[in-house]
Amino acid sequence: VPPAMGELTLARLAACAVLAGCRPEYFPVVVAAAKGALDPAFNLHGQAVTTQPAGQLIVVYGPVRHRLQMNTGMGALGPGNRANLTIGRALRLMVTLTGGGRPGTLDRSTLGHMGKVGFCIAEDEEVSPWPPLSVERGFEPDQDVVTVIGCDAPQSISDHRSRTPEDLAWVLAWAAATTWSTNWWPMQEPSVFVICPEHAAMFREHGWTKQRLREYMYEAVHKPAGELRRGETTPLVHASDPAAEIYKWASPEAIVLLVAGGEAGRYS
Repeated sequence: VPPAMGELTLARLAACAVLAGCRPEYFPVVVAAAKGALDPAFNLHGQAVTTQPAGQLIVVYGPVRHRLQMNTGMGALGPGNRANLTIGRALRLMVTLTGGGRPGTLDRSTLGHMGKVGFCIAEDEEVSPWPPLSVERGFEPDQDVVTVIGCDAPQSISDHRSRTPEDLAWVLAWAAATTWSTNWWPMQEPSVFVICPEHAAMFREHGWTKQRLREYMYEAVHKPAGELRRGETTPLVHASDPAAEIYKWASPEAIVLLVAGGEAGRYS
């Protein structure tokens, strides 16, 4: 386990789960999340030692959400409930206790965020107008699947007044334009949008597919390179003509869409 490369056994991972407050039936999800986080492609080492605030978000799909009574609704990004909170906490204890990624030692995060305590949600597949991310990535709808995402702290986007899907998509996209850094355009890494049920309902009512929403959001957010030449920006911005339009994301596929949250309140 990075960064100190402590040896992880199932017994040690189980100890982390017990310390986190997991019930025994949560453990398969913890194991799956650990396997995902320890895949070298996930770069847990980089996330564990960087000065950037990255934590790890676990997203759960499939029937296991109901078996474990996971919270997909109100307060989904907060403590959620016991299953949500303790599964996320178990993974973080693996990083800190077995991996040695503790603040002030190998974890050099300038600020950190609460996702470093424990961060786990379940997608509300029944409310979503779209196939879940797990199905997009090749799994069957009845499979229990875990996705692990290295993430910044969440940003709340309030929109109670849009009356068309175009307006709402524009607001959501531009709210994320400052992701990573205000002038860091284009961004290769994904931005993950957790769409609340009221916002999702508008896209459902107007027949918007997930791909249509992605493409609209991508096309909505662009600026002339000349306006992006302040502070932290990209080589592409410096190399471009000042009038050339630069998009926030490298492609529509960098926009990842999930659905969760309470049935009232237009906050995504």
